Amino acid sequence: MPVTANVGFFVGPLLGGWLQDPARQYPSLFGPASAFGGRTGMLWMLNYPYALPNLITAIFLLCSTLLMLFTLEEVGMELEDEPNVANEPCRRISTGGTDKIAFSKRANGCSV
Repeated sequence: MPVTANVGFFVGPLLGGWLQDPARQYPSLFGPASAFGGRTGMLWMLNYPYALPNLITAIFLLCSTLLMLFTLEEVGMELEDEPNVANEPCRRISTGGTDKIAFSKRANGCSV
C-alpha cells in the first residue's frame, strides 16, 4: 500500500499538469482547426479546462475498483470456506467458460 500511495502522489500531479487545459496547451490536437477539434475546437475542453485530468483519474479509479472486485480473494477466517462469487466471471474467462472449477479454501485470484 505505501508504494502505491507514493506512486500516486508522484504521478497524480504530473498527469494533472500534462492534461490540464488541453485546448490551449495542445492547440494542434484539440484547438480550432485541429486533428480532434474540428472547425471550432473541442468546446467542452475550452469551457472546462480541468475536466480531462479528472476524467482520466475517474477511469483509473473505475479500472482499479473492477480489478479489485473481480480478482481479490477474501482472506477473512470466517469466510475462507465460502465461494467468492465476485471472482466467478474472472474464473470463467480464464478457463474459457468450459471448465467447472471447485472452490478451494485459498484460491489466488484468477488462478485455476
